[in-house]
Amino acid sequence: MKLENWKYFLKENKYVFMIFTANWCGPCKRIKPIIDKKKNDKSIIQNKIKFIFIDIDENENLAIYYKVRALPTIIIFNKEKNIGKLMMENNIEKIINKYINCFTNEVTKSNVRLENVIK
Repeated sequence: MKLENWKYFLKENKYVFMIFTANWCGPCKRIKPIIDKKKNDKSIIQNKIKFIFIDIDENENLAIYYKVRALPTIIIFNKEKNIGKLMMENNIEKIINKYINCFTNEVTKSNVRLENVIK
């Protein structure tokens, strides 16, 4: 995906989880079912939360642009703004769920930041 296309994608989608992976990455393979489950959840779809996998071998330009240093790396966007960057953690599903809860809660939608989510 070209950087210009990605920026357009961000403009068109309010909440985006950008997951950098590679076919050869073991931890990436372990989190894929977790992310796929979230992608197909009706409440997540209804709230227009998007999950997109970016293979670093096919999209090196994006990996360089976002300074991806480890895999998997998840970058979270809210209204085109990068609000968080996660690298593989044991509690990745818990952290993703906290972001989703913030995104779906009208009170906090406009003020979601990484430091507020992880608490």
